[in-house]
Amino acid sequence: MAIEGAILSWQAARLGNAEGRAWSIELGRRNTEIQQALAEDAKLDALFAAAGLALAQLFAEARARGLPESGLPEELVAGYRVLALLYAHVP
Repeated sequence: MAIEGAILSWQAARLGNAEGRAWSIELGRRNTEIQQALAEDAKLDALFAAAGLALAQLFAEARARGLPESGLPEELVAGYRVLALLYAHVP
């Protein structure tokens, strides 16, 4: 997976090239949630809110393209992993 920044995009994230299991992800630098998460003094809740929003947009776009491994079960597992990280890092 490659993560880049799309400076002019208002979307939280968009899927670039998606060949096999390697996805290219562009985070929208103009999106409010992404801006808050990328700030130097970002709070944990801002990081996880941006991650959840980006995941939802990426999986919706991947399903629309008909990409393999982009179904609802895979999205739920990815979301669960983000929640597990949240619970592991929040006091």
